[in-house]
Amino acid sequence: MTNPPDDKELTVLDYVRALFSFERGAGSPMTDQNGHQLAIEGSQGEAQAGVESRPKGPVLLLFALGLITAGQSVLSLGDRAAVWIGVVFFIAGGYLILAAWKRKELSPIIPEVVRQQPLGNTFQILWLVPGALFAILAFLALSSGTWTLPGLLAWLLSLVCVLQTIRSTRRPARPGFTPLFRRAWQAMMLDKPFLVGTLLVIAVVLVFQFSSLLSTPPEMISAQAEHFYSVLEVRDGSFPLVFPRNVVLEPLSYYWAAFWTSFGTGELTFVALKAAYALSALIAVFFGFKIGQLLYSKWVGLAAAGLMGVGLWPILQSRAVLGGGMVLALLTAVLYYLLNALVSSKPKLFLVAGILTGLGIMANKALLMLPLTNILIFVIWALREDSAEQRKSNIPAFGMGAIAGIFTLVPLLRAITFNPASYFAEIVSRATNAEVAINGNPLLVFLNNWLSSLGIVNWFNRSSWVDGIPSRGAVDGLTAVFFIVGLVFMLGQYRKTKRWLDLVLILLFPLFLVPSAMALAFPNEVPSLSRALGTAFPTFMIAAIGLTGTISAITQARGYSGRILAIVLAVFVGGLIAFQNHGLIFGEYVSNYTASSWNTREMGQVIQNFRKGYGTDAQVWLMGYPYWVDARVVAIEAGDPRADIALTAEQVQEKSASTSAQLFIVKPEDQAVLAILQQVFPNGVSTTYQSTRQDRNFILYIIPGT
Repeated sequence: MTNPPDDKELTVLDYVRALFSFERGAGSPMTDQNGHQLAIEGSQGEAQAGVESRPKGPVLLLFALGLITAGQSVLSLGDRAAVWIGVVFFIAGGYLILAAWKRKELSPIIPEVVRQQPLGNTFQILWLVPGALFAILAFLALSSGTWTLPGLLAWLLSLVCVLQTIRSTRRPARPGFTPLFRRAWQAMMLDKPFLVGTLLVIAVVLVFQFSSLLSTPPEMISAQAEHFYSVLEVRDGSFPLVFPRNVVLEPLSYYWAAFWTSFGTGELTFVALKAAYALSALIAVFFGFKIGQLLYSKWVGLAAAGLMGVGLWPILQSRAVLGGGMVLALLTAVLYYLLNALVSSKPKLFLVAGILTGLGIMANKALLMLPLTNILIFVIWALREDSAEQRKSNIPAFGMGAIAGIFTLVPLLRAITFNPASYFAEIVSRATNAEVAINGNPLLVFLNNWLSSLGIVNWFNRSSWVDGIPSRGAVDGLTAVFFIVGLVFMLGQYRKTKRWLDLVLILLFPLFLVPSAMALAFPNEVPSLSRALGTAFPTFMIAAIGLTGTISAITQARGYSGRILAIVLAVFVGGLIAFQNHGLIFGEYVSNYTASSWNTREMGQVIQNFRKGYGTDAQVWLMGYPYWVDARVVAIEAGDPRADIALTAEQVQEKSASTSAQLFIVKPEDQAVLAILQQVFPNGVSTTYQSTRQDRNFILYIIPGT
């Protein structure tokens, strides 16, 4: 640093003020408090040469990263009184990131080429007439409340018709499979770091999605048993349109699980259900990559896929088997095709997005937000689109996509007509006074719920131990840090480029919190990981942008050594994130679940061993007791889900005539039933099974048989 003209020494305050100043445009000289120009080594020479100045290192960004990490650490303590301290750290870190934009430490992440040459399209509106007729026929043919062959065919034909409403007048050149595969392989070989990174991410994601399926979660609960028997019902040849006894009554996830678990000859198992929804999670990971690649870069897509593939939030929602297994797969697919239709000038993709939107609503009520989301995205695009020709083409195409979504929903709409109260029961109970009185003005309660939900990523959630880890953020600590970094990064990028896609991604985060915030009568359930599951996608995408943007800022302008440093940083940070999530998913979550659930798997193993010792004709009974294990779950764990092993004290006498060996499983506190068993079967043997878990012992009363 050189001295000012009056030879006065610069103070540290002068330099810091110059760094943080937002009053100058890019490239303006820095001055001290007396108006003297600050000369920073290398900067003046570059400016005089007409070259855009760039700092040697991302000093402000690194300071910001430290502040945000400190804020996240404070929030992780779980102390509500310290929340504002963490928020202050976040604000300070965010300010530094915006200052880093001014100082040119950060560069926009925008694809060089987004929009392709638009294809000529014609609109065949008349195809909507047979499409509507087939939709009506499907509605009438499904009057039994189950899928019928005529109803299914009419429904599919209605979708075929609506797909014909948009046709391209010319088709893009499409190489054959072999040239296409060879070209893709050659492209990956030219960028070997990306190839290695892709293979590494795939391997890690597969490990997280499919490892420890037996023990994570370790036991089944009653709500999962309802899901299990619904899938079993489909496998047995019954095809209802809805499943009203379940936590989620929409049908799609049950048919998905029934399809994938039908391969093989064995009985349906809890592990098979978890594996089926892990396959669905891979679809979400794939579309997460595609969206990141489409909107930003292949590295952002890879980072988003990796974060989503190992993330605590989506994995636990999938493995909980409560009905959320298809949410992210369908959400990401809808967003990909909708955004692709807009940025790549392919109106026909609106139809695909519309059909997938309908399928999403048929999978989970959390995706009732999709139509509103689609409209919001389209409106933002239309307001920012300069081409009148594009608006003229896309507006009717978007409308036809909406019609495609309505046609797709025909089976669910038909099912709702049978019992509307059943479908809307959960919404009504949470959002109105029907079950519990709303405490206060509903609008103010909603706003308070929504504001509370904004902390779901970094602060806390109020889900149960079944589908999450309550009283903590929805993601690991490092992902939470990069989420804040990415959010401010995108705000800075939007301020610089006014790119509508950045605005869309930012708005998706609060928008998908609405289903959680709508629990007006039960604010103690807010925020809910399951109802706000749609928010997981923008969370991981924004975190991926924060991660890749940070690595890019640290390693830019360093040539080959910078690329090596980027790889080292990516592997190091990715390894830490995977390590944290592994501990949370397979450690803390399993421990919480085990401590809160009954040991039904142990009971199932005892039953299996009993039948091996006494033969397949041996009888097993579980004596009912309030707030104890579900007999159906024990039967499932024993490998015989169709068996009815529940027994009451009044039914014990009926079993006295049996000559087969019998096993009665009794809760230790139920001494009255034990006394009845000893009276009816005086030759029985009572023993206490010592569980591996504290306070989970149970009594085995064995009758050898004759």
